[in-house]
Amino acid sequence: MRELAARSRAVASIALAAGATVALTAGAAATAPATAATPRTAVIGPPHEIFIDPTPVDIVPNTQQTITVTVWDARAPGPVVDSPITLCITGPATLASGGTTTTLSTSSRGTVTTALQAGSTLGSGTVTASEPNSGESGCSGGTAQARLQYTVGEIGSIKLVPDATASVGRAAKVGAYVTMADGSRAANVSVSFTVTGANPATGTVPANVMGEAGFYYTPASAGTDHVTATVGGVTGADTVVVGPRIKPGQHPWLGAVSRSRGTVNVAVQTHPLVAARKVKIYYVHKVRGHKATLRYLGYALTAADGRAHARLRGLVPGRAYPLKARMAGADYVEHLSSARTLTIE
Repeated sequence: MRELAARSRAVASIALAAGATVALTAGAAATAPATAATPRTAVIGPPHEIFIDPTPVDIVPNTQQTITVTVWDARAPGPVVDSPITLCITGPATLASGGTTTTLSTSSRGTVTTALQAGSTLGSGTVTASEPNSGESGCSGGTAQARLQYTVGEIGSIKLVPDATASVGRAAKVGAYVTMADGSRAANVSVSFTVTGANPATGTVPANVMGEAGFYYTPASAGTDHVTATVGGVTGADTVVVGPRIKPGQHPWLGAVSRSRGTVNVAVQTHPLVAARKVKIYYVHKVRGHKATLRYLGYALTAADGRAHARLRGLVPGRAYPLKARMAGADYVEHLSSARTLTIE
C-alpha cells in the first residue's frame, strides 16, 4: 500500500512545444501556466523532400547537361514555391553560371532548372542540392538535401536496332544503345537522330540510365531510309526498309511445303505484296469436344517480293498438320490465312 501511495504521489512532467512544463499530481487537474498562452504545433519528420532528375548522368566533354531540382512538401502535400535552393558541384564540371555554387528560387511548380558544364577534363563528381536553414550558406547543412553523381567521359560506340517491320503510315522505331569508352552504359545522354532517304526526319531523344534511346517516325513513302544516331562526335548507322501501306483485309497465304534434313520449309506469300513483315506460322490443334486452338510453330520475315520461308522443327512424322499463317495489318488486327494441310511422312 505504501508503494501504491508513493506511485500516486509521483509527479509527471510533460514538455510543451513552448518549452514550459505542467506538474500533475494525483487527483489534480492539469492547468497550463500563464506563460504558455500561445500554443505551438510540433513538426514531426523532415518537412521538405528534394529530388534531382535525371540521375546519374554521363556528360560528353565540352557539352552541357540540363538537370531539374524539385522541392516537395511532404506535409501538404505539394510543391514548395519561392524556396531558396543552393547547388554545389565538385569534380571536373561546373554549374552553368561558371562557378561551383549558386542559389536559385523554386518556381510555381516547386522546381529549379540549371545545367552542368563539362570541359575537356574527364572524371567524376557530385552535385548537391540543399534547402538551407535561416542564416546558412553553402551545402554543408540544410533541412533537406539531394545528391547527383555525374561522370565526364568519352563515348565509345553507338549500336542501332532498326524496325524490321516498318511500313507506310505506321510509326517505325529505331533503337540506339550507347556505351562509354570504358564499356559502361552512357546514362541519360542526349542522342541526335537523322533519317535520310525516302522519309527524311530528325529528332533528339534522351537515353535512359541504361544508355537506351528510342526514336520514332512515321514513314510516308515506301523505300529505304538511312538512319544515323550521334552522341559526342560518335555516330552509329543502319537502314530501315519501309514496306507499302498495309490495308485492312490484307492477309498472308501459304504456298509450297517441302522437307529437308528433318526441317519443314513453308513458303509464305503476302497478298497484296508487302516486304519486311513478320508472318507467324501456326497449326490448328483440334481436340474432340473442344474448340480448335492455334499452336505457334515459328515465324519468318517477308522479303521485297512479299515472300518468306519459315523453317519448322519438331513436327511428328505420320501426322497431318493444318497450317495457318498470321500477319498484323495497319489496323493492328492480325489476319489469318486459310488452312493448308501438311502431312509429315
